[in-house]
Amino acid sequence: MNRPGDALIHALKNDARVKRFNELEAIIETHPEYYKKYEAIKLAQQKYVRAQAYKSKDEALLKARYEEEKKALVENPFIEEYLDLMEELNDDLQWMIQEIETQLNLELKEDAHGDKTKLS
Repeated sequence: MNRPGDALIHALKNDARVKRFNELEAIIETHPEYYKKYEAIKLAQQKYVRAQAYKSKDEALLKARYEEEKKALVENPFIEEYLDLMEELNDDLQWMIQEIETQLNLELKEDAHGDKTKLS
């Protein structure tokens, strides 16, 4: 049965960047040294983002810690590739979500104005 979105999911799963990202992620998860460093940068990033969102007085300090963790981590080309792919795929995902929302809003607006256009 073909559900809406199956084609998009199939395309994403077969994207070379997604495949490479998954390979790198599997390697990171099986190497304690990489995994520990990656978890440290994620935690530092979360703290910085929270501080930024709440305009915390610690924002500058947390940003410096995050940048320090990130710098140490990206000195490894393997990890740098992983983080670059993550950012690239995240940007693509945000763009896709925005496009879907825009199209849905257009469809709903047209439908509300009496158009016979149906979501399909």
